Amino acid sequence: KTFTDLIITGTFSNAVNDPITINGNLQNDGTYTVGTGQVTFGGATSNTITGTSTTAFTSLRINKGTSSANVLDVQSLITLTAGGLTLTNGTLEFSNSGVTITPFTVDITAAPFLIPVNAGLWCNGATINAGNMNWSVAGELRISSGTVNLGTAANNNFRAAGADLAKLTVEGGTFNV
Repeated sequence: KTFTDLIITGTFSNAVNDPITINGNLQNDGTYTVGTGQVTFGGATSNTITGTSTTAFTSLRINKGTSSANVLDVQSLITLTAGGLTLTNGTLEFSNSGVTITPFTVDITAAPFLIPVNAGLWCNGATINAGNMNWSVAGELRISSGTVNLGTAANNNFRAAGADLAKLTVEGGTFNV
């Protein structure tokens, strides 16, 4: 199932657990039941997740173009199964302070790495947690507001990976390693 924009004011149910691709915006003002199917945000444009209802994802993939320039901005409340995020291309921004997620539970220590060179993860108000693990990053981790808690034990690290293109930007908020 592929959508340009998905606007929900009633009930949207993916009872058959099919993969869903959204190449535009998601607005959830109703009931969204995704099931266990992966939801991919694609398209080479910047888009948003908005709405008055909480949107629950089991598996979320960001594949927005061929660089980190295109941003998917999560402006509303979402939940995500722990470890359910895959970044391929584009930047995932969390700008809602009510969001608390654990996007990764296992590091990817070889290419394409946890945050690939053409991807980014941007904390702009949310709380992003990680378990007892390192983060191997070839793209960008950006913190403008909110909190990123990387690791729960000694020697959990942010590791620049790949061709020395990794970027850590802390321009506000808190980064706990």
